[in-house]
Amino acid sequence: TTRFILNNFSPTAKVISFDTSSLHAPVNPSVSLSIRFSEPMDRASLSVTFNNPIDASQVSTQWIDDENAVCIIRFTSANEGMHKMTVTCTDAQGDALDFPEGKFTYNFPIDLTPPETKVSRSANLEPLNIVQENGRNTAHVPPGVEIRLTSSDNLSAVTTQYGINGGALQPYNGELLPDVDCELQFYSRDEYGNVEATNDVAII
Repeated sequence: TTRFILNNFSPTAKVISFDTSSLHAPVNPSVSLSIRFSEPMDRASLSVTFNNPIDASQVSTQWIDDENAVCIIRFTSANEGMHKMTVTCTDAQGDALDFPEGKFTYNFPIDLTPPETKVSRSANLEPLNIVQENGRNTAHVPPGVEIRLTSSDNLSAVTTQYGINGGALQPYNGELLPDVDCELQFYSRDEYGNVEATNDVAII
């Protein structure tokens, strides 16, 4: 039996889902795309390009049936920062599938650095100067100055935990902090799981 494919119209592809839950996994980070084609495909070629230095040479395609496939892209190395990934598809005859159905672009961050949290003046969010005194980190708060914690991360959202005088840590929501004679413990975590080492600062 000889099978002929009359292909007067280019087939299309559509990304049904895009899963980034393993993007920041400590081992074998990856993303996966579920792709549906408009007609049965003997095979399809998927290529991946990036705008920043990144190695995603481990690209595999798992076919569910003749019209549905899952493309898994495993990152073997990547620079921290924002990246742009483009996936393109071709049909069995080597023809590129029509944009935008056959071309998928996704902007995503690679975040490898923990956030940084500081004790700051409430009025202008200027960090207080931390000095070493008697073997401990110490911040001298001028009279009348209110203080709060500020955290920063260039690539993702941050949550902060804090405690006072060795008490249980609790979520920090921007409230003012005691400005004299106490010990503050605090750290922040970004949404990709990078955790700052706990800071311990004496407020005097």
